Amino acid sequence: MSIGDFLSVLVRKRSFWRTVSNSIKKRYADRLGRSPAHAPAAAVAAAFPDEWRDYFKFCVVRNPWDKTLSDYFWKTKRMQNPPGLDEYVDALENGHALRGIVPKNHRNWEMYTIHDKVAVDHVVRFEDLVSGLSQALAHTSVNWDGWLPHMKKGMGTEKDGPQRDYRGYFSGHAAQVVGSLYEKEIHEFEYKF
Repeated sequence: MSIGDFLSVLVRKRSFWRTVSNSIKKRYADRLGRSPAHAPAAAVAAAFPDEWRDYFKFCVVRNPWDKTLSDYFWKTKRMQNPPGLDEYVDALENGHALRGIVPKNHRNWEMYTIHDKVAVDHVVRFEDLVSGLSQALAHTSVNWDGWLPHMKKGMGTEKDGPQRDYRGYFSGHAAQVVGSLYEKEIHEFEYKF
């Protein structure tokens, strides 16, 4: 088994990610709140002012409709009778847990903006992930060979397989709700439905 195969197996294990998440929470909750991995940029900048000033910061953004559909598929993949996409989107809008599948932190805007201005040094578009990460990591001392795990293989989301067109899944109502929920990202990065 190659190191890439080993890492691919490791990153697919829920126990691995649960351990990583719990370790991060334990270490940084006192400075960044209950969900340090999703802390707003302003909180990170306040908690680590020297690092915020001196370190190269980047984030990944994704077309909100494509992201919402991917999240929906991921959250409902094991459900026998999943709610429809419209019901999921309405739950996002209204802050309902919807049988525990609606993420609490579905808005990423505050994670890379301060006072509604992009506060990171580089923005990578998910649509061009490998190239964007290569550009971002070129500014750091991180050596990266371009390998990425395929956590959602078989869900129509992987880059090396069949691609779905998210537009075909959304009703007019659901598309409009997502457009409203993520209006700032859509405007800033010129995303279109």
